[in-house]
Amino acid sequence: MMKQTMLIGGKRVAGSRYTRLTAPYSGEPLAEIPLATDEDIEAAIASAHRTASVMKSMPAHARAGILEKVARSLEERCEEAARLLAREAAKPLKAARMEIARTIETYRISGEEAKRIGGETIPMDAVPGGEGKIAYTMREPLGAVGAITPFNFPFNLVAHKLGPAIARGIRLC
Repeated sequence: MMKQTMLIGGKRVAGSRYTRLTAPYSGEPLAEIPLATDEDIEAAIASAHRTASVMKSMPAHARAGILEKVARSLEERCEEAARLLAREAAKPLKAARMEIARTIETYRISGEEAKRIGGETIPMDAVPGGEGKIAYTMREPLGAVGAITPFNFPFNLVAHKLGPAIARGIRLC
């Protein structure tokens, strides 16, 4: 049985305590997974804050490239991911394959949006004195964010958080 690690600050970190992950229907042991401690969580948050400036300054084409690479990698291993999802979440394999396909598209769409996210211009002539004037907004990442996803679509609901965050240059913890 595989003993998993956590990814904190770009490094694999062993847990101080583990729990067994089992298949919901068969009870078959799938892996030993670490239970994050308060210190592990604090380290992940601190790492995300330290590297937020790197993500913020990364050009749109580079963020789009990251997301395309994620989509390609998942596409290359889609059957493996679907089978893992089917075992861990007790999903029918057909439904798991559909979720993986949707996840790939979510990352691709996020990559495309990375190139378009900017801001908008707003004509100010809706009020007297605004004639000939425009306002503009700029989208600017403020720092790290945390995201909690439900269990029922683990790949795709993570992609719905992670894809837009990377597209915008926000670091997740």
